[in-house]
Amino acid sequence: MSEIFQKIADSFTTVSVGDYASAFLATMSITLISTLVAYLFGIPLGVLLYGTSEEKMFPNKPLNKFLGVIVNIFRSIPFIILLVMIQPIAKLARRRVDARLQMMRHCEEVKEKYLLE
Repeated sequence: MSEIFQKIADSFTTVSVGDYASAFLATMSITLISTLVAYLFGIPLGVLLYGTSEEKMFPNKPLNKFLGVIVNIFRSIPFIILLVMIQPIAKLARRRVDARLQMMRHCEEVKEKYLLE
C-alpha cells in the first residue's frame, strides 16, 4: 500500500512550479476570454430582448420571439454538457443497483429453497 502512496507522491514532485503557473495563466486567460465574449453578446442581446417585449421601448413581437428562442438554446448548453459529463457516474450507479438487485433475487431464491424443505 505504501508503494502506491509513494508513486503518487513522486508524481507530484515531478511537476514544477512553472508548470502550475503556466496552467494557472492559461486557465485565467480562457476564463477572461469567455467572460468577455459572454458580456459582448449577452448584454446587447438582453437589452434587445427586454426592449422588444410588449409595452416596452420598441415592442416587436416576432423579433422578441426569435431572440427568446436563441437565448433559450444557449441557456440549455451548460445543462447538456453536464448530462454528458455525468453519464459515467450514472452508469456506475446503475451497475451498483443492478448488482444489489441480483443479490436480492439470489437471497429470495435461497430463502424459498430452504423454506420449502
